[in-house]
Amino acid sequence: MTVTTALECRGLIQRFGGVQALNEVTFELQAGCIVGLIGPNGAGKSTLFNAVVGLAPPLGGEVLLWGRRITGLPAHVVCRLGLTKTSQKVQVFGDMSVIDNVMVGAILRARSIAEARQLALTELQLLELDGDINLPASSLTLVDRTRLELARALSSQPRILLVDELMAGLNAVEIAQTLTLLKDINRQRGTTLLVIEHNMAAITSICPRILVLVDGRIIADATPHDVSHNPAVIEAYLGVPESAITDD
Repeated sequence: MTVTTALECRGLIQRFGGVQALNEVTFELQAGCIVGLIGPNGAGKSTLFNAVVGLAPPLGGEVLLWGRRITGLPAHVVCRLGLTKTSQKVQVFGDMSVIDNVMVGAILRARSIAEARQLALTELQLLELDGDINLPASSLTLVDRTRLELARALSSQPRILLVDELMAGLNAVEIAQTLTLLKDINRQRGTTLLVIEHNMAAITSICPRILVLVDGRIIADATPHDVSHNPAVIEAYLGVPESAITDD
C-alpha cells in the first residue's frame, strides 16, 4: 500500500519581537490521517497553524503541500489548493446571515451563486445549523458560532483541515457529538485532520498519533499511550503522574 505525504513542514521558524514562537518545527502528515496537536498555552500551536496556511508566513523553513512548496503563498491561494483551518477565537461575519457566512467559503469552489448556496446548505445541515439560515450570525450562541466557522471551512472542500480548539467550551454531550463529526469528516470524506485540543480524553479517543509542542518545539510525536507516559510531556504539559493518565 502506497503512503502519500499530504503535508510536510520542514524547520519552521517564527519570531514575534524577541519571542521565538516556532523553533525548527518539523513533521509530516500522511493523506487521510487524523493527528492531534497538544501543548500548553503559548506553546505556538495556533502560530504553527497560521504559518502553515499562509496567514503569518514563517521566517524560516518551508511548507510542502502534496510535495509542492507553498511557503509564502497567500492564504486564499493555499485554501484553493485544499488546505485551510478554523480559528482559535471564533471569527464569523456577525452582520451577515448564517448561510452567507458559509457561502463565503463555498464560493471558492462553486461555479455559480446557486451552487455556492447549495454547498453551504449541505454543510449547515451536517452541522445542524439549517434551522434558520437567514438569521444574522451574531444571534447564534458561542457553540453554534463555532459550528458555523467549521461549516464555512468545510464548504471550501479542503483536503487538509487544521482544527483549532473546536471543542473549547462544549459540554460532554457536545464534545461527543463533535468527536463523531470529526471522525466522519476524516473517514467519509478522506479529509486529513490536524486537531489542536486541550481535552486529553477527547484527543486520544480519535487520534492514533499525537504531536506535542512546547516552547515552539516538537518534543514528542507518538501514540497517545507513549505521549501520556513521556516524562518530558508530563513535566511540560500534563503535569500529573503517569498513573493518572488513561490509555483509552
